[in-house]
Amino acid sequence: MEVYLKFPIRDVAGTSADAIEFKYKVIDAIENTGIGQVTGSGMGFGEIDIDVEMADSTDGISRLRALMKALQIESVEIRDS
Repeated sequence: MEVYLKFPIRDVAGTSADAIEFKYKVIDAIENTGIGQVTGSGMGFGEIDIDVEMADSTDGISRLRALMKALQIESVEIRDS
């Protein structure tokens, strides 16, 4: 199952370069922890969005929420694609 997550750039970065670096940090963390495989990502309108393919969406979503909290991302939207 694929899930979509979105969070404001203002929560994570001061500049566009910081935001891009942080986006890749999140992508690496998602894949390196085994939560899922990132299938797409983007930035625009003050937000970062990432698509993640997960084998187990129930466990994967809870692990994804815990990861976002660990990365100090306060307001994140996670939903089925």
